[in-house]
Amino acid sequence: MKQPHFIIQIPSDREHTTGQLLEKLGFSSLRHARECYTDGTTLLELTAPDTYAGVELLQPIDAASEEEDPLGFRLSFMPEKIFAGLELPGKPQSHCGTFYEISIPAEVYEFESTVNWWSSMGFEIEEGDPSSSTYVSLLWKDLRVSVYQQDKCPHLFDAPAITFFEPDMADRIQHLKARGIEFTQELSLANENGHTDHGILRLSGDFLLFLFAY
Repeated sequence: MKQPHFIIQIPSDREHTTGQLLEKLGFSSLRHARECYTDGTTLLELTAPDTYAGVELLQPIDAASEEEDPLGFRLSFMPEKIFAGLELPGKPQSHCGTFYEISIPAEVYEFESTVNWWSSMGFEIEEGDPSSSTYVSLLWKDLRVSVYQQDKCPHLFDAPAITFFEPDMADRIQHLKARGIEFTQELSLANENGHTDHGILRLSGDFLLFLFAY
């Protein structure tokens, strides 16, 4: 069992089908005052349509505060007592595999300033250089946030995303398609047989879900 350190906030779609899609993907709804879902390791909250995507960091503080990166992605610091007593199984239980990161797209002219902003918020650079790389990964505890130069990615990337990686992602994608899930984009990037091993789902107009093989 593990206590969550962060909550990823995803704007729901106007038809309120985002929660239904998460459940089809194997996420479980939690009984809480807020509309939350988990895959066993990661906590997601669905917020009102047309709100900004963001992440809340749970900390031993008394008062909440909120910042916003240069692209409009929200970073909130919240008292951890809000979720006191909540424990997650600690193992991936959805059809998506293992949660890897929050992925944020940036135009070239916004890339370096966005990386530097996250660094100034207490995230430590794990990989990449904001002045010379096309992406940079940063860490806070067990949360990874990666900023990418949008035009350097070979796939749809017009909104922030949560990214999952598994070596058997091609099989997982086929399983989800058999369950009636329609992907926004399918690509074959990690195998030579042409099978789809990278799938992208649009959770709402302003948030994506990446299922990628490695």
